Formats: sequence, C-alpha cells, structure tokens
Amino acid sequence: NASARTRVSFAANVDPLFLVPNPRGSQASCTNCHAGGSGGLTLNGNAANDFAELRVEISPTTGTVRARTDVPTASLVLRKATLDGVTHGGGQLWLQSDPQYQTVLDWPNEGGSNN
Repeated sequence: NASARTRVSFAANVDPLFLVPNPRGSQASCTNCHAGGSGGLTLNGNAANDFAELRVEISPTTGTVRARTDVPTASLVLRKATLDGVTHGGGQLWLQSDPQYQTVLDWPNEGGSNN
C-alpha cells in the first residue's frame, strides 16, 4: 500500500524539525549553524534544498547519503543528532526515544521520498 509507505512527508514533517531550537543544547536550530554550510551540510529551511543535502549529496564523513534508506539507523543525520558514535558541534539534539528522532527515522524507513 503506497500510502502506508509514504505517511511521513519530508516537506511537512521532517524538514520543519530542522528549524526548531535544540532543546538539549545551545537552543540553536539545525538551520542556525547549517544554513551557511557548517560541516559540509547546508540546511536552510528550503525543503527541496534540504532534501538534496540529505538524500542526494554524499557526506564527506561517511561517503554515503546522510539519510540512508538501506540502514536508516546508520543515517548520519540521526547519528549526529543523537551523538551515536560521531561528534557534532551542535551537541546532542535528540534522544532515540524522542518523537523528532522517530519522525526522521520513519522517513527513510518509508523510502526517503521527496514528498
């Protein structure tokens, strides 16, 4: 069933999370630091750009896309946000139990569509 596979919308559910201030650290949002390309990632609140950065552009850190559909939990965007074996200049954004983490995880689990 196609609707079950695409229930998380990148533009409506995932991308807005990058605009929300970090509740665990500096209170800056992802876009506060990454709008200028910090760490080689540019997130500027434009869903088309942000999608390309996560699903098309290759991370120089891992050599893969930042949101992986093959192994979603290995996605750099999630590992950085939770400090899962990697450092992140913005500190820890989410716990794996947080709804924000789950939303971003559900997106590549459902195919990582640009929807």
